Amino acid sequence: MRPKSMQIFDMLYLGAIALGLVSTAIGWNTMKEGMQADPLTAAVATPVMVGSVIIGFGISLLLWFFTSRMRSTIAKWILTIFSVIGVLSLVFPMLNGAAPAGIPGILSIVSTVLQVAAVVMLFRPDAVAWFRGEQAGDPARPFE
Repeated sequence: MRPKSMQIFDMLYLGAIALGLVSTAIGWNTMKEGMQADPLTAAVATPVMVGSVIIGFGISLLLWFFTSRMRSTIAKWILTIFSVIGVLSLVFPMLNGAAPAGIPGILSIVSTVLQVAAVVMLFRPDAVAWFRGEQAGDPARPFE
């Protein structure tokens, strides 16, 4: 049986992905207008954006699958590194006064927080034991 931490990881991480999709959908026209404003990218704006979304969310889902279902420690660490990069790419612009704007910005922040919370679940004792293929302690007390 999968430990409670991994079940919580699934909910948090998949929730973060879903919020990311909503944020992308809401901000789609703004991003497209930005790309079309530059003559060098105007002709390829839509295909590049669609490809980026498919690849980005595909990688996120693959990392979830390999971490959550295949017990891959490598995927766990890649996901952790990507989460740290995501936090840094959110914090540094904010420190420079460029906070994410509007609803897409708020959703981006919430999504990042959910992703970090999900990654924390991967390092709980029951999840660490599960990744090793060991039986965790008392199943009634999963966070000890």
